[in-house]
Amino acid sequence: MASTPTTKPDTRQQILRAALDWVDEAGLTRISMGALAKRARLARATLYQHFTGKDALVEAVVSSELEKFYSRIHAYADPIADNDERLAAGFAYAYAYLREHRALQRVLAMSPALILPYIHGESPQIQEGRRFFLREIRRDEYRDDADVEAMADFFVRQLHSLLLTPLPPVEGLVDGPDHRGPSSANVEAGRRYAQTFVIPARAQFVR
Repeated sequence: MASTPTTKPDTRQQILRAALDWVDEAGLTRISMGALAKRARLARATLYQHFTGKDALVEAVVSSELEKFYSRIHAYADPIADNDERLAAGFAYAYAYLREHRALQRVLAMSPALILPYIHGESPQIQEGRRFFLREIRRDEYRDDADVEAMADFFVRQLHSLLLTPLPPVEGLVDGPDHRGPSSANVEAGRRYAQTFVIPARAQFVR
């Protein structure tokens, strides 16, 4: 029988936060379990109670950040009643969030090849992105014979392509000091892209 961690319930989150901060500052390749334990102010044994090694830790960080990512997209777009605008807003927010995710952008700048397994082929992350899209759509929007899974795949892969070739932010949009979340300049860039390419693609699926 596998042993279970005996440390405080928030220890796992403490480790994940420390790992994310590390990646934000120094990239992914330099992270080590020993140094991370010191950074998180934990014993190495405690760290290994939660994660068997670096690969398991990285996968946990990715899963945790994706969960946060999808939760925030839902909160941003779900209240919008108009179907086209909700899709454009969700795409725009998702694009801007990824564009301004500091740890992700650090890895893209320093070791872009490390990102490719997550956005290539049929990776678990692509599959989860499609599942999120399918959970979020309102089925009465689409024709009964519409291949909504193809639309979900298109949506996800458009976002991934913009990770590697980002849009220029829209000029003239400046957020105030109390602004929270992605900048309006990047959200607007994503919204315009969605209105030009994603919404027209959606049109062939709707009633």
